[in-house]
Amino acid sequence: MLSGAAPHFRERLLMLPIPNKTHPFLQEGNYYLEEEMASQAERKDGEKDVRVRRNSMDVPVYFGSQERIVLLGKTGAGKSSSGNTILGTEAFKVAFSPSSVTKQCVKQQGEVDGRQLVLVDTPGLFDTTLSKTQVEREISKCLNLSAPGPHAFLVVIGCKRFTEEERVAVQRIREIFGQEADKYVMILFTHADELEGTVEEYLQEAEEDLRELVRQCGDRYHIFNNRDAGDRKQVLSLLDKIDDMVAANEGSYYTSEMYRDVERRIEEKEVELRGLYERRMREKEQELNEKHQAELRALEGRLGKAEEKLEMEREKRKLEEEKNRMLTEIVRYYASQKRNCRHEAENTPLVQV
Repeated sequence: MLSGAAPHFRERLLMLPIPNKTHPFLQEGNYYLEEEMASQAERKDGEKDVRVRRNSMDVPVYFGSQERIVLLGKTGAGKSSSGNTILGTEAFKVAFSPSSVTKQCVKQQGEVDGRQLVLVDTPGLFDTTLSKTQVEREISKCLNLSAPGPHAFLVVIGCKRFTEEERVAVQRIREIFGQEADKYVMILFTHADELEGTVEEYLQEAEEDLRELVRQCGDRYHIFNNRDAGDRKQVLSLLDKIDDMVAANEGSYYTSEMYRDVERRIEEKEVELRGLYERRMREKEQELNEKHQAELRALEGRLGKAEEKLEMEREKRKLEEEKNRMLTEIVRYYASQKRNCRHEAENTPLVQV
């Protein structure tokens, strides 16, 4: 019999990585592979174990304080709307026609129920309309945006809109993310307002292919009514089910050799970028100091009467104040650049030479 929630686990669970083979999309210089440069300190802090206690069950579940969710599914299934419902804000642009549908992976963040959520909205990776090049490009970006690995893959399917592409969704996820990824997959049905009964009743009467897909996902599913985004109970219930799924998977997010390789390259690139900004800051400081010394020498060349000396001292103080003001701004600017290198990388694709 189908069930909407995985079993609860009360024991303390260790965070263990799941091994996997190197993925064919992981190639040196591939698209966005070097694009994501997260702050190493923030990333490490985000992966510290925290205890999440459930509203009524008091069940400890261990995972990183930053919870990453990847939204997958066909164009028009309601991925962006579901992301907005989860975050409780209009974070993702919702398209009302196929021509305006988002063509690239997009990441948004927010706090829900005391936890930091990171949602990655993907284009229709299950759509046959995307070229192989487009698919590979967006897979690369999805890996970067969800590194070091997602806690959940949500396959978004519109009720009464089950298609051939969605029938092979789990197989497609295995091909893209690795053989063990299906342990972290949950189906999120949308358009709950179109159902006359419960989702359980809908599944009991559904075609065998859809029932089989639900079984492949470990009978893990949830349903949203995105027309009623103010119903926060449906969101908290989804997060509870994700907690159960994570607990059943050794209390950790999904990872693989592919994700570990991506994370390694991200950290290497981050070190490179931080070094670049540090050098630029020192160069600007040196330029400012040299300019200041030149202005002082020019001022001292005007030595003469006592009145002129007093004026020169006032000018020196003004120059010193302006120099210190500029130095403070230079340090602030480059410190901001180093903190925001992740955002910069996500929005500036690297050009292959």
